[in-house]
Amino acid sequence: MSLAMVMLYDLQDIKFIPRKRPSSDPVERLADVVEMERYLNSSRTKLAASLARCRIRSGLLSIDAVLPESVRKRRERASSLPLFAWVNSLKTCLEDVCSALEAGGFSEVNGLEQLQGAAFCRDPHCRDLLAFPSRLRGRLYGSPLFIHRRLLVQDKCRTLALKCMSPLLAKGSNLLLAGALSASSIAHAAALAASHSAHVYICRASHMGPQRGELQRCLSDMGCKNVRLLPELFTELEPSDMLLYRVQVILLMPPCSASGVSDPVQFLLAESGDLDLLPGFSRGSLSSQKLADLEDRQTQYLTHAMMLPKVREVVYCTCSVRREENEDVVERALKLGGGARHQPFRVKPLALSSISMSPGGGADDPFFRTSPSEDSNGCFVAWLTMELDPEEEVQKVLERAAARGLLADGVGGVEASRPPKTTRRRRMGSVTLGTRPAARPRGSSMRQVHSQEVPEAGSQPGGSLKGPVSKRSSRRKVGKRKAAKRASKAKTGSLDPSPFLRWPRPNTVNQ
Repeated sequence: MSLAMVMLYDLQDIKFIPRKRPSSDPVERLADVVEMERYLNSSRTKLAASLARCRIRSGLLSIDAVLPESVRKRRERASSLPLFAWVNSLKTCLEDVCSALEAGGFSEVNGLEQLQGAAFCRDPHCRDLLAFPSRLRGRLYGSPLFIHRRLLVQDKCRTLALKCMSPLLAKGSNLLLAGALSASSIAHAAALAASHSAHVYICRASHMGPQRGELQRCLSDMGCKNVRLLPELFTELEPSDMLLYRVQVILLMPPCSASGVSDPVQFLLAESGDLDLLPGFSRGSLSSQKLADLEDRQTQYLTHAMMLPKVREVVYCTCSVRREENEDVVERALKLGGGARHQPFRVKPLALSSISMSPGGGADDPFFRTSPSEDSNGCFVAWLTMELDPEEEVQKVLERAAARGLLADGVGGVEASRPPKTTRRRRMGSVTLGTRPAARPRGSSMRQVHSQEVPEAGSQPGGSLKGPVSKRSSRRKVGKRKAAKRASKAKTGSLDPSPFLRWPRPNTVNQ
């Protein structure tokens, strides 16, 4: 039903004229969309006539007058919003994209107020974000930069949330994303994490069914190699899961009322949101029951994020201007705490030096927020960090140092757990390094000294070298006695001593 409503709205927006697509269109279309488009085009004459009768019966000048006043005002504001797209650093760089745009007939201007005609400008708050006039949407989608995924359309409020999260990433620490996420937002997070050698884990959304395979192919086309899609919902993740032990940063973008977005229908479709919210958007506001369900789900997301074992930073982002979905959710989650976690979280002001945008709530406001305007949609961002006890943190540092053997005698009551060194032995005996061997007596050879047993390892220095004679020493003594007997016989002339003596045989000349 939601798909039929969206496509019917698009059909009347183009005056019930069938949309023509080029035969070389590389975008793969879904079977459900193709079938629904075929049914609507076959009945477009009857649909146009029925819509005209309703307009005449109600005395309305145009079809836009059917919408509530609040919806019409938001649509007028949305028509003036620029089209934002970020440069995919996984496949190209900013300067190459700007050069390609200029070669394609675009001209670069200095600010958003100068966006007239075929022009573009760099966003003053996000370095890799480009802005275009919204009426150039069709032309841009057919350009090679968009077809080859070098430029990706993304709302500025999502880019701001990712920029707030980027300074929290550390080398080797992974990132977990949960909520209503588009492929462009996931790819942007993957590009920021790739510079820190980090991986990105994506939890399955409750409304994501067969779109999972399409999302995987889309991320592959965007050049994402450090992204892994998890089969579980975010609230189904177990704190004991070993996969999460390297996740230290979580970015939450739960479904919200999108009250800060000028065109909530287009935003919901672009960010892969919950399509059950579309009827409420067409009426101008969501029901009280739907708002209460959203608030409960947001609180559940934030509370579950603080329960994961190694998480140190949580970034919570919505596109709502309602306090019930922003500050109240954060306060409620902080009161509930992290379940079995002993260390509480606290709100910390965001360091937005790289974004150069001050929070709208004042200098003492720890949250970052923007209001809907002619330049961008509204958003809310909160940064929750683990509050560590200073004494306990020092104790943990000392324990890690002692475990690595950096503390020899123990410091602060922490005993060193360094294993004892293995005793090194000499090759010819069992003399322990550090003990001084006994002096060799004068007139004795080194072979005679080693024929006696040396003290065993662990004996006191200067001990006696006398002791039981080993088998090796006994064989040496027997050999020496035999050699002495042969030498004595050689002196009497009964035996040639040269083969048995250790000195070289003298050169003799027979006379």
